[in-house]
Amino acid sequence: MFPVLFLTAAAICIFQWKIISTLRGENQELTARVQAAQSQMEADAVERLAQQEAEVKQLRAQAQELPRLRNEVRQLRANTNELARLRVENQQLNAKGRNATPGSTGGTEGANRGVLLAKENWVFAGYASPDAALQSAVWAMNQGDMKTFLASLTPEAKSHMEKEWETKTEAEISAKGREEMNKTTGYRILERKAVSESEMALSVFIEGENRTERISMKKIGNEWKFAGP
Repeated sequence: MFPVLFLTAAAICIFQWKIISTLRGENQELTARVQAAQSQMEADAVERLAQQEAEVKQLRAQAQELPRLRNEVRQLRANTNELARLRVENQQLNAKGRNATPGSTGGTEGANRGVLLAKENWVFAGYASPDAALQSAVWAMNQGDMKTFLASLTPEAKSHMEKEWETKTEAEISAKGREEMNKTTGYRILERKAVSESEMALSVFIEGENRTERISMKKIGNEWKFAGP
C-alpha cells in the first residue's frame, strides 16, 4: 500500500513540476516579448522626437530666412517696375524718332499731337508709371489676356468689370477684348494732368478710331492702375 501511495505522490509531483516548468517558460517568453515591445516603443519615440526636433530646427531656419527673402522680393519688384518704366521711355523715344520729320525741332505741333505708340510695339510694361500701366492694360486687352487686364485695373474698376462679365465665359470675354481693339492701330498721350499725388488724368488720342478719351490712372500702393474713363 505504501509503495503505491509513494509512486502516486511522486507522479503528481512530477506532473506539477512539468506544469510549473511550462508556465515558467511561457512567463519568461511573455516577459521577453513585453521587454522587446517596450524597447521598440522607446526607440520609435526617440526617432519621432528626433524628427520633430529636426522639423522645429528647419522651421526656425526658414523663419530666420523669411525677412531676407521678403527684402529680395521687394527689391526684385522695384527692379521690375524700373525696367518697365525704362522700356516705356525707350519705346516713346523710338516712336518719337520714327515720327519726326527732317529738320523738325519737336515744336508745338509735335507736342500737341503726342507720341504715337503703335499697336505692334505694345508690350506688358508693368505698373511703375501711369504710362506703363496704360500700355499694360491695352496690351492685355489686345492679347485677350483678361486676367492680366483685370490685374491692371483699380479694385473698383476690376469689381465693375467682373460684374459685367459674370454671365460670360472666359473665351467670350477674351474674344470680346480682342474685338474691341480691332480698329485701334495705336494711341497718343496728348496730355498728362496730375489730379493728386495718387491720381493722373491722361488725355489719349486713339489712332484708328480717331477719337480722344480722358482716362484716369490711380496709384494703388506702389503701382499705378487703370481706373477707367
